[in-house]
Amino acid sequence: MTDSIRDLLVRGIAAAKAQEKDEACFFLEWVLRLDPPLDERLEALYWLNEASDDSKKKRDCLEEILARRPTDYRARRSLAVLEGRLDPRTIINPDQPVPVMDDIEEETSAQRFVCSKCGGRLVYTPDGQSLSCEFCDQQEALSYQLESAQMEMNDEFTVAMATSQGHSRPMTIRSFECRACGAKFMLAPQALSTNCPYCDSVYVLDTSESKPIRAPDQIIPFKIDHSRAEAILEAWFVSRRIPAKSQAAVLQGRYLPVWNFSISGSVTWPTKSIEGELWSTAESQKYVSFAGILIPATQSFPIQFLDGDNRFDLSEICQYEAAFLADWPAETYQLTLSEASLKARWEVVERVRGMVWRERAASMHDLKINSMDLIITAFDVLLLPLWFAQFQHRGEQYWAYINGQNGMLLGEQPGKRGNDGWLARTMGGS
Repeated sequence: MTDSIRDLLVRGIAAAKAQEKDEACFFLEWVLRLDPPLDERLEALYWLNEASDDSKKKRDCLEEILARRPTDYRARRSLAVLEGRLDPRTIINPDQPVPVMDDIEEETSAQRFVCSKCGGRLVYTPDGQSLSCEFCDQQEALSYQLESAQMEMNDEFTVAMATSQGHSRPMTIRSFECRACGAKFMLAPQALSTNCPYCDSVYVLDTSESKPIRAPDQIIPFKIDHSRAEAILEAWFVSRRIPAKSQAAVLQGRYLPVWNFSISGSVTWPTKSIEGELWSTAESQKYVSFAGILIPATQSFPIQFLDGDNRFDLSEICQYEAAFLADWPAETYQLTLSEASLKARWEVVERVRGMVWRERAASMHDLKINSMDLIITAFDVLLLPLWFAQFQHRGEQYWAYINGQNGMLLGEQPGKRGNDGWLARTMGGS
C-alpha cells in the first residue's frame, strides 16, 4: 500500500468517526478509485457504508465486502441493521462487560393444558400425535407440523452475538401463581415447565418476560414412555447382574437443551514437500460444511449421547411447541451462546484435523488448522428427551440414562468410576 492510499484512508476513517460525512465520502471514494489492495479496499468500503446516508449505496458497499470476505462480522452486522433484522439500540459495547441480571423476583405467565370435556389435566403422549386426559381418556390432536432435520435455521449468529442474548445466562428468580388452586411458589431460572406442587396442574412457562432467556426453537419428542423405560432399565439390571435390592431406582423423564450449530467455510493448513535436498512449504485449502454440531447447554446432559450408537436421530426434529412439555419437565440453557460457539468451532477444527489426516493430506505432527474463514451460518436451541435413573449399590450412588427417542441405555457400571464405568449399553427400545 502506498503512502498516499494510507493517508487518504486514515483521513476518510477519521472523518467518518467524527460524523463529517461529506468529507469522509470524498476521501474514501478517492481511495477506491486508486484500486487499493484487498484489505484497504474492504476497510474503505466499510467506512463508506458508515458515512453514507443512501441505503442503496450502503447495501452495495456491504455486499461487496461480504462477496470478497464472507466472514467479515462488521459487514454482516451492519447489513442486519440495514435490513431491520437487528435493532441498533440492542447492540452491546464489546469493550464493556455484559451486565449481569440481578436476582430479583418477577411474575411469569404460563399456558395450562386442561381437558375440554372434563377439566382434567392433559399430558403429552409419546406417540407424538396428541394430548391425552388422565381422567376421561379424551384425546386432543396437536396442532404442530413435523419438520425434518433439514429445516432451515433462520437465526443469524452475528445478529445474536451483537446483543446481550448471545452472552447472558438466565439469572432472574421467577415467581408463579397456579391458576387452578391459587398457590404461589418460586421457580428455578432454568425451568421451562412445571407441575403445581399442590394440585399437580401442568404448566408450560412463558420465557418472554426474561429477555436474555431464549426459548427453544426445535425439539425431538419422547417416544419411550415410562413403562417402556422401566422395562429397559430392568433388563439392563438383569444383564449386568445387579442385585434386586440395588434396583430401587426412580425414573424421571425430562428434556435437556443443546445448542445446534451449522458451520461452513474454508480451512487451510501448511504442507511441506521436498525437492531434491530442499524443503518447500505450501498451503492447502478445503471447503467444509457441517450441520448438527451439538453442544450440551447444561451440565446435566450426558455427553455420551451425542456420539456413536447412543446419538439422537436428527431427522426426527420437530418445530418446538409448548404442548410437547405438557407433563414433561424441561430445562433451558445454562451455557451461553458465545461459550457454546467456541466449543462448536473447536469441534469442527478437530473434525477437520481428523479428515486431513485420514486423507493423508498432511502429517498429524504439528498440523495447524487455520479456521479464520469458518463461519457459524445458523444456530438454534434444541430440546432432547432423556430418562434419568439413580440407583444404589453397596452404599454407592450410580446413574443410568435412557435415550427417550430410541431407548438406548447408558449405565454407570457398579464398582467402576470415570470413563471406564460407562461400558454397559443396550438397545432396549425395540
